[in-house]
Amino acid sequence: MKNSLPARQMAILVGTDNWLERQISLLSREQQKPVYLNQENFSNAKNLLGREFNFIIYDARQALNLEALAIAAGTLKAGGMMLMLFNYWQHLTEQKDADSLRWSGEQQAISTPQFMGFFQANVAKYGIPVYQEGKAGDNPQGFALTFRDPLYTSL
Repeated sequence: MKNSLPARQMAILVGTDNWLERQISLLSREQQKPVYLNQENFSNAKNLLGREFNFIIYDARQALNLEALAIAAGTLKAGGMMLMLFNYWQHLTEQKDADSLRWSGEQQAISTPQFMGFFQANVAKYGIPVYQEGKAGDNPQGFALTFRDPLYTSL
């Protein structure tokens, strides 16, 4: 039996804060208002359970909370889109993860190179598109045209 539900989509945006904000602004105008998860509201992610959303932005620039990510993925409607935001991709394994304060027992955030390397490998393995400032173009319009690829028509 063929599954007739449209696939959920995910893409990763990597760039400076200003570039990311331009991309989000442009996409938010074209789509319905997104659910926005970041370090400040990860603990409230459980409030999303039992609901469904078409467009979720998961801001991982400061922290990557796996529980919040799993909840976000579980609330994404068929055909919906999740965007993950990062400032760096090539050096992600070196980035301090503020969520590590919750579980590491350390006084300061630590990097999690093994997990981030695993995460990047799976992004590549499953073909999740990574759009990077300078590679996708600095022009938000150029990025939006890329996002209109048939793969993302369910946005």
